[in-house]
Amino acid sequence: MARIFISYKRKNKEQVFALVKKIENELSIKCWVDLDGIESSAQFASVICKAIDAADIVLFMHSRVHLDIEFESDWTIKELNYAQAKKKRIVLVKLDSAPLDNIFLMDYGSKNNIDSTDPVQISKLITDLRIWLALPQTDMNVLEEQETTKLILFDNRKPFSINDSIIRYGFKDEQGSIIIPCIWKYAYSFHNGLAMVQKENGLWGFINKAGREIVPCKWLDAREFSEDLALVESKENKKYGFINRKGDIVIPCKWDDAGSFHEGLAFVRNDKGEYGYINNKGDIVIACEWENAFHFSEGLAAVQGYNYKWGYINRLGELVILCKWKLTYGFYEGLARVTNDFEKYGFIDKTGDIVIPIEFRDADDFSGGVARVNYGDYIDKTGRVVISREEARKKEEEERIWKDAVNSVKHEFDFSFMKLPEKERLRPFDFSLMTLPEKERLKLLREGLDIEDKDKKK
Repeated sequence: MARIFISYKRKNKEQVFALVKKIENELSIKCWVDLDGIESSAQFASVICKAIDAADIVLFMHSRVHLDIEFESDWTIKELNYAQAKKKRIVLVKLDSAPLDNIFLMDYGSKNNIDSTDPVQISKLITDLRIWLALPQTDMNVLEEQETTKLILFDNRKPFSINDSIIRYGFKDEQGSIIIPCIWKYAYSFHNGLAMVQKENGLWGFINKAGREIVPCKWLDAREFSEDLALVESKENKKYGFINRKGDIVIPCKWDDAGSFHEGLAFVRNDKGEYGYINNKGDIVIACEWENAFHFSEGLAAVQGYNYKWGYINRLGELVILCKWKLTYGFYEGLARVTNDFEKYGFIDKTGDIVIPIEFRDADDFSGGVARVNYGDYIDKTGRVVISREEARKKEEEERIWKDAVNSVKHEFDFSFMKLPEKERLRPFDFSLMTLPEKERLKLLREGLDIEDKDKKK
């Protein structure tokens, strides 16, 4: 069956068929359109319903003819209502300058609206149809324009459902429109125009914002691009190598293990189990002589010696901090976490000196001048507790409540809205994972609740 259903009035037949022909030629697909009429009403309803059920998109052709229709009995309106009930994507295509009736605006004013007399808008419609239907993209100029569009990762689970057995991932734009359908077994967010995705067969690749596989899904494992190279594992020899953003292999898959590039270098493990570092040409620049290794951060990399203790090397491969720690981590804001034999945490500087005593049961890296320790306290770079565990838990609980409030707004489009907690109405928040309609809804709701509070106080 056709994936695009055309709803139109017969008085607009010539104009509609010309547009349908253009769409079919551009997309190389067939649209469902009633060419000759269907004899009986019963037969009409059955055929129409089956066609809409099979379609992904309904194009409703609006013209002056609709200004004189009876909304309750008109077949095109019935088609529109049925498509809306079936949650089909609906696009209103205006065939002329006729205004949309107020009743029409009330029920369907939020739908996409295209002026068929504007070549630019028709071109955009065809581009959007190609994206919505996940058809191959051939226009590279369109792809370049899409690079600036922000896409948001989502999945096909219903809000608060615990019974979704098959979860698949896709992408929406900021308006909430589905750009890439939920067809991927797993997916990561877009970075620099590409997103890492996994197919049903478990193999990984990368897509662009049109949903096209730029790097075919043929890799047993993969990592996101870092410094324009992505780590991949070959399904043929189970070895690791690196590809560029076109999918070309630039460093052969010959390593037993490897990490992504950081500061121009990546750690690798040879077939003897020894770790070293390569540059972005695949040349070994730090010899494979370590039991284990970690990526570079702030000019130093953690390495494990054959005494099974960890220390740090510089970019020349020189050991600058002796391998004497049970575990070490990357440097952040000039300090690195280390643990002793008693599994206590502390922090050292780049000379290896202990600047914050090795006395904590747990620790995270420094960020914004503070680090979380002992499962809740926050310390500054002198080791002084600046936020107690109790204060931190209170803030974390407030953050959890706020996230629930934001999620409730995101779910409002599926079922009834749950009001924001009173103490969170004025709290600043991160909009980055919300679509524009959701942002506006949350903003209006907060403003409305604030007005209600003021009225109550009066």
